[in-house]
Amino acid sequence: MRRYSLVLLLVLMVGCGQSTATVQPSQVSQSQQQTTTADQIMPTATTISTAPVSQIRVVTTMSILADVIKQVGGERVIVDNIIPLGAGPEDYQATPGDSQKIADANIVFFNGHALEEWLEPLFENAGGSEQPRVELSAGFEVIEEEHADEEHADEEHADEHAHEEGNPHFWLDPTYVMSYTLTIRDQLSAIDPSGKDVYTANAEAYLGQLQALDQELQGLAAQIPAERRKLVTNHDAFPYFAHHYGFEVAGVLLENPEAELSAGDLAALVESVKASGVPAIFSESQFNQKTAQLLADEAGIETIAVLYTDTLGSDTATSYIDMMRYNMNTIVAALK
Repeated sequence: MRRYSLVLLLVLMVGCGQSTATVQPSQVSQSQQQTTTADQIMPTATTISTAPVSQIRVVTTMSILADVIKQVGGERVIVDNIIPLGAGPEDYQATPGDSQKIADANIVFFNGHALEEWLEPLFENAGGSEQPRVELSAGFEVIEEEHADEEHADEEHADEHAHEEGNPHFWLDPTYVMSYTLTIRDQLSAIDPSGKDVYTANAEAYLGQLQALDQELQGLAAQIPAERRKLVTNHDAFPYFAHHYGFEVAGVLLENPEAELSAGDLAALVESVKASGVPAIFSESQFNQKTAQLLADEAGIETIAVLYTDTLGSDTATSYIDMMRYNMNTIVAALK
């Protein structure tokens, strides 16, 4: 019996020695000892976290692109848009703060095809940032500017404004935005592989919405007699829209949105508009309406309708899909 008690005593001493060797009191503070003990007791509670998913910071140039990126990225992205609502990309004046936005971004998306000519200096001013910079329209086949050589164009301003890489307004045809969506999906997945499944699912859902939108717009356009599908607009933003939905761009007020319409240009445009028999003139939300009103008065046209082209709206047309639906409904109401 005495021998059994000695053996039991040795076992207890060894067990106690192993327990105290795990964490030495001299190596941690009392609070650290308490934390370690809690972690050892409740490992499951420590593993499961309610913290939000780590987000990636995306910078883009236009509110329209920002909306598409949000549709694909969902809660995994924070999108910072450079151009404010109500302003267009072609005449935007960049600020030093824009360079800082780019420097802080994980990835930058822009339309391209020389639309954002002010963007390259921002890239240079952003310093050593080496994040991906993605031109969403890269590789697209362009439609050339339709009115740069017409008699009513101001040649000096037309040459100044004409896009060197062809007309960049691809997004007014939803089939191009489908391509944007696939590029955004792939680029976000490349820099955030853990979110690939999310980006893939979001992109697929959004592509379905774009396809449904396109079918809806085709049906609306069909309500307008073919001979009345003619557009006179502020600037040459609609060639892709017109080609896809069966319209003719019958006139453009300003080849350079920053220029004034000269008396000679106005007279020639009035004659062209009268000859085409267009029932309405379409202005754009980011431009002053006075030029469109002047042309309408001279040409005897009563209807001036405002469309969204380069920017979303703050109280209407607040998403790309809503913008396209709003534009087509406005066009149908004016031309039908």
